[in-house]
Amino acid sequence: MKKVLWAVCLAVLAAPSWAEPYAPSQYAPVQYVPVQYVPAQYVPAQYAPAPAASAPAAAEYETAPAVRKRNLFSLGAGLVIPTGNVIEEGDLSLKAGGPGGGIELQYLNFLNERFALGVEFGGTVLTEETENYYGYEIKTKSQTLHGMISGRLYVNPNNKNLVYVPFGVGFVQGELDWDIYTGGVKRLVLNDFSDTAPAGYIGLGVELERTEESLISLEARYHMAWFRKSGISATYSYVSIMLKAGGLF
Repeated sequence: MKKVLWAVCLAVLAAPSWAEPYAPSQYAPVQYVPVQYVPAQYVPAQYAPAPAASAPAAAEYETAPAVRKRNLFSLGAGLVIPTGNVIEEGDLSLKAGGPGGGIELQYLNFLNERFALGVEFGGTVLTEETENYYGYEIKTKSQTLHGMISGRLYVNPNNKNLVYVPFGVGFVQGELDWDIYTGGVKRLVLNDFSDTAPAGYIGLGVELERTEESLISLEARYHMAWFRKSGISATYSYVSIMLKAGGLF
């Protein structure tokens, strides 16, 4: 009998885990553990949440207007092409010469973002042009100096590439020479015409590059002057195409 009791005791002590009381985990009560507040400075860096990306400043998306200083001093040079005839007297039609060159010095003050006004001085030289007239060769050439009140009217002052209308009114001093040749020999000085006359121009220009201190522009202009001396009337007209570089200050 003792042996039987000892065997039962040993069997109970050595019972496998399935012999334990049944307690399903899904029915085990979950205890509430309150979350304590911990200041951010005490949270280790590796556990701290990453800072939210800040929104870019609005200024990054805005295009700042071009800085325009108030004064412009520029120098230009380029091609000059005469248009039409200078003299129209009966059957006589004479040009002022052939294609030549011109130079111009200009100062402008910007009164506002759209309008600039100032002065300019310049000159042109037209090469010799030969015309045949009743068996004679008439060689013509000319040169001018001018002084004018000039300006610019900007069409799109808030754009990156600026388009403007150049204009000017003033006076021009012109010297026009017409000489008669036969067989390549000068026979007669037809007229050495020198006079000061009112003049003006208008055109179209574009600023190719602009910084806070300088600019480069390209201009096309149509010029006219009205001479009258010793009963002779002469309308002097030409087209100029000039590349200009200037400093802003």
